[in-house]
Amino acid sequence: MAATAAGVAAFAGWRYAYLPELSGISGLGSRTLFFSGGSGASLLALLDTLAPSDAVGRSWLAAQEQRPQLVELMQLLARRLDGDKTSLESAVAAQIRRDFLSGDVCDVDGWQLSVTECQLSGLRQLALNDGLLNSPEEMGQAGAAEAYTTTEIAVLTGWGPQETQQGKGFNTQLDGHSGMWFKLAGVPGHAKIMIDGEIARTSVSEGVVTSGLRGEMQQRILATPGDYEVALVDPIRRTRQLIGFFTVQADPSMASKTVASAEDFCSVDQWGPRTTRAGVAVNEQPDGSMGIWLHTRCLPEGSRLLFGEDPLDYRRREFGLTAAVPLALLGAPGSVPLKLYNAANNETLLIGQFVIE
Repeated sequence: MAATAAGVAAFAGWRYAYLPELSGISGLGSRTLFFSGGSGASLLALLDTLAPSDAVGRSWLAAQEQRPQLVELMQLLARRLDGDKTSLESAVAAQIRRDFLSGDVCDVDGWQLSVTECQLSGLRQLALNDGLLNSPEEMGQAGAAEAYTTTEIAVLTGWGPQETQQGKGFNTQLDGHSGMWFKLAGVPGHAKIMIDGEIARTSVSEGVVTSGLRGEMQQRILATPGDYEVALVDPIRRTRQLIGFFTVQADPSMASKTVASAEDFCSVDQWGPRTTRAGVAVNEQPDGSMGIWLHTRCLPEGSRLLFGEDPLDYRRREFGLTAAVPLALLGAPGSVPLKLYNAANNETLLIGQFVIE
């Protein structure tokens, strides 16, 4: 996809190089990348903040007919960015806005992103592969809400919908997702909406931002009564602004009239995802694993979650639990039973069959 004329001619006053004088930093040697304007901002420092984009970067690179080399992609980005000598971040934000205005976008797993965002996400993956950056696991960064600094990003004058009833979608769009709108003045073009700690697909236009619940997030939230935090985030500056809380009201007709013993499992009616393709982690997590969730009111202490015969680490939630399935377990087509096992009474509960196509 061709860059805009401004993007092609924009590399004025910036420089990029391998700097041997940085060889003592973090053991990176002379391969350390440096990209700076008048502020002396480092491209590596910027890439280090983009852990939430890892899934996008991997998908974008995999979709390229010819996988770009690190230096090649760095040079492409250099030509796209303008000569803003105050801040590298400002140059990136300005180019992202120009990309959207000119229709210079890329489609990644159904997301419409600017070409600059895709190239930056891809460059981060190449830098990780070359050992120029530490992985999120090494840095203790998973892109969660806690990794952002709270500040005001834009002026909020209204948003909605702000509530629904358990099991019911809202403001349903043509593709089936539940849409949300936000009236925001002065919002950066690269800003995103974060719902319950996860960045959601976001569209930014003059004065209005749209987002909403899709896929596994929609299934999980609509099935679970509670209050879910909604925030505006700037993934480049790593800042967040609290917008409010989206409420799912409980539907009394969906509540069970009986409560099982603390030593027994309850039935699991809601869980997901339930299928994928071999070698593909749907609901991909920052470490490349597949996130999985299930709803249950009864989870005895010491219960084990089994993917086939492989135990999965899980985290208890108010609605049940969430877990991660390593990508290595998704390599071969087939049907894999997902089970809960209670060693105290030797009880096994079959949740369902996970299908790998």
